[in-house]
Amino acid sequence: MKKTKKQIKTNKKFTILISILFVILTVTIVINLIQDLNKPVYSQEIPVYFAVAEKMGLVINTSVLDFGITYPFAPVDKKINLTNEFEYPVILKVVIDPKLDNYLFGATDIEIPAGETITYGVSLIPAKDAEYGNYSGYIRFDFYPLK
Repeated sequence: MKKTKKQIKTNKKFTILISILFVILTVTIVINLIQDLNKPVYSQEIPVYFAVAEKMGLVINTSVLDFGITYPFAPVDKKINLTNEFEYPVILKVVIDPKLDNYLFGATDIEIPAGETITYGVSLIPAKDAEYGNYSGYIRFDFYPLK
């Protein structure tokens, strides 16, 4: 049976439509795979608190990163033990709450071998002209597989 010009034209349109849908599906899958590669394998967010005042004070709290009460421009350091419990090395990326970006400082992009524990230092340095008051935010530790 011979195909008519109309059937051939319809078949071409159908083939083009299927090809376009295949390309869209392939691009979507590739984009999702790339996005998954850019997601951390583990992430932990820890609340951060501190106060700037005329007098220094001490606060003990093990569930949050609490720097206590400090003077303007008086640095306070805290240490946190972080363990890579994966069977492969990871890169630690540290994200500081934008509200605290001018107060908290610490290294980022740290390689941690499989099964190793590091001691991570976080420094609080309130500006000389920091207003007295209570401050809060977070620090997040993102672990990415080493590529």
